Amino acid sequence: MNRELVEKTEAFLKETFDASPYLQAHPADKAYRLQHTYRVANIAKGIAEKEGFDVTAAVIAGLLHDIAYCEEMATREDWQNHGRRSAAIARPFLESIGLDRDRVNEICYGIAIHVDDRADFPWERTAFCETVGDADNIDRFDAYRIYESLQYQKFSEVSLEEKQEIVASTLARLEKLREMKRIKGYEEEFRPVWHFFDLKSYIIMAVMMGGGIWLRASGLAPDVFIAVFYTGLGCALALAGVLFWIMFLLFREKSNDNSKKSANRI
Repeated sequence: MNRELVEKTEAFLKETFDASPYLQAHPADKAYRLQHTYRVANIAKGIAEKEGFDVTAAVIAGLLHDIAYCEEMATREDWQNHGRRSAAIARPFLESIGLDRDRVNEICYGIAIHVDDRADFPWERTAFCETVGDADNIDRFDAYRIYESLQYQKFSEVSLEEKQEIVASTLARLEKLREMKRIKGYEEEFRPVWHFFDLKSYIIMAVMMGGGIWLRASGLAPDVFIAVFYTGLGCALALAGVLFWIMFLLFREKSNDNSKKSANRI
């Protein structure tokens, strides 16, 4: 590992945070962000050593992955965009320390995609690029970070309903990450439609469909029950499909807006 480059990166990170009006006004947030940053850099270092990646580049990427927190994250959109914004802040510094163009792009791409898996410039998605997000997620869900997050949210002071909501949302994020890993694990760039579900889901669907066919063929349920049941089920599925398309269009519109804003900032 090139300690000189790592030390320059540490100095740039601390100088940027020290010069931030927002972090000057929120010293607790500054301390929290620095601690998280160093843990992510250390995790990225361990991944790089085991996978044979460029260790220096991995540590640098970990140190700079959240540098955009020198700016206030006033909205969820700001937070969702902070990976791309961090890459934009990091790029001039990376170029100034003599890294070659490809290495700069690879580090910036890894930083850019670590939040929502999207970048605002084209580059190859390598295993190294995914190291930043992997290291961030490992720290995000380890015991110490969970403790910090609960303490920050004043978990012990909120109502039982609010505690249940916090736990449910955290579990949902974990499940989303697990599903993203499953889908990204496919090697094909364009995947066939049957990859949308895993084997367990297909088994459940087969059991439900087979059970429905058997119920109708057996004559155990009256025609009125069958009519009401399938009408209700059909309406529910149709509504789910409509909601899916609404959420897809809203997500695409928000993603396009974020990309345009990131491009303007760079």
